[in-house]
Amino acid sequence: MKAGTVKVRTVKTRRTIRRIACGLLSMVCGLSLLSACGGQESPADTPSAPAEEMQLSICTSLSPSVYEPIVREFEARTGIWVTVENGGSLELLDQIAAADGAPSWDLLLGGGMDSLTARSELFVPYESPLLDHVRAAYLPSDNCETPFSIVPLVLIYNPKLARIHPPSGFESLLDTAWKGRIAFADPTVSGTSYTVLAALQQVLPGDDTENLRAFAVNLDRQLLSHSSDVIREVANGNCYIGMVGEDDALRAMEAGYDIAVVYPAEGTCAISDGAAILKGCAHEENAALFIDFLLSLDVQKYIESACLRRSVMDGSLSDSLGADSPTADSILPDDFTDDFSLFSYDIALSASSQEDILRSWRQIWEEESR
Repeated sequence: MKAGTVKVRTVKTRRTIRRIACGLLSMVCGLSLLSACGGQESPADTPSAPAEEMQLSICTSLSPSVYEPIVREFEARTGIWVTVENGGSLELLDQIAAADGAPSWDLLLGGGMDSLTARSELFVPYESPLLDHVRAAYLPSDNCETPFSIVPLVLIYNPKLARIHPPSGFESLLDTAWKGRIAFADPTVSGTSYTVLAALQQVLPGDDTENLRAFAVNLDRQLLSHSSDVIREVANGNCYIGMVGEDDALRAMEAGYDIAVVYPAEGTCAISDGAAILKGCAHEENAALFIDFLLSLDVQKYIESACLRRSVMDGSLSDSLGADSPTADSILPDDFTDDFSLFSYDIALSASSQEDILRSWRQIWEEESR
């Protein structure tokens, strides 16, 4: 498919994959999670919490539809009691930093690897034995963050309101034709929104500060509280276009939201979501077990089929199980960029520049909001 055009067959294709994967997972792996039927009782259903060594506390920016089945299956397999709190990824990182080495959580689940890498001092290094099977381009440089899924950025638009000249790429966010019609969440709270700002600076020509200012002006003083609001605002017509993670857009389309998807003509960035063990946490070993669980073959299959996220694994994990293993039949694709092209998004640069970019953004936003 040519970048900058609408992806019209994605949902149908993904549904087919989902049927295949769910059949494999229920037949081969016997997972309660992966049908999301909840046939087994999890520790969270019991009347009282287990012993301290059997507990795990997670903070996450992921939607419940993504993390809840995974958490419940982890509980069912391990007997570990898991509690979860939600928030924007950058907001959660600020809370972790404010805890000053005594966090109330054990594991951060979700958030772009650029945002996590920028705050690596908050995390404990952990090298999962399954990292050998992660795509080389997504391997962490310091082992403080573990990638577990890949989420390309996509443009979305309301097909009724932006039918004639739909957005085509990152440059559309600076096009004054869309002034006041762009759905965008606060980048000081949302990691996805921060990645959009960093991508704008890396992919578009011209002065970085002026591009930020042009984008801020185009937002016309409208800033959403959370990234989860972007799809709703576009679908209901309050805004015409926005930029979100591919998985959120595809799940919204499956749920019946009236949006269309465009892969940016300049190429997009497909960064990985990460998980990280918090420095000073109370249940470090259980957090490490959860990370290993995220990288296991059946959970990676589930991430692909049910969560509509792209697996971070390179296919060698299923190969290593051997041809005779019933779980060796993997649906994980060798090439996950058939639908789009990538530009060379520099995660290290994005991470090291985060403080400066957000400082510039705050100043510009304040000036343009007067």
